[in-house]
Amino acid sequence: MGNHKCSWVPPNMILPRGPHSVTSLPSITRRWDMIESATVGTLSTVLTSAAIGVLFSSFFTLLGQYLDRRSRRNELLLAKALEMAIRKSDISLEAAKLSGRNVILPDEVISAETYLRWLKSLLRSGNLPADADKGKRKAESMR
Repeated sequence: MGNHKCSWVPPNMILPRGPHSVTSLPSITRRWDMIESATVGTLSTVLTSAAIGVLFSSFFTLLGQYLDRRSRRNELLLAKALEMAIRKSDISLEAAKLSGRNVILPDEVISAETYLRWLKSLLRSGNLPADADKGKRKAESMR
């Protein structure tokens, strides 16, 4: 197979012959080192690109999760604020029926907005805002 005399040369590789085509071992070694360094450089580039891709993908996944959780939390706070406002209106109506008085109720959306601010303040700082104390004092002074 082929026109070579060495057994370690692959059969599909044709070595140049003739007076000006002497292939020396140092030049073969140099070529192999160039190929090897190009392969290592390419490999490091591919691995670096993959690592950067993983980092960006992870960052955007975490960002998406954070935004989704924040959105769900705000949606839950709004739903609970609306429930509280409706419950307050129902209790006030029942109390008015039992006492036989006429009652003017604030709009449930206004109450829900107040409760939403209060719930957000509780979640953020652990305390009610200053205007929440006014409602407490009004209820105590009416007794």
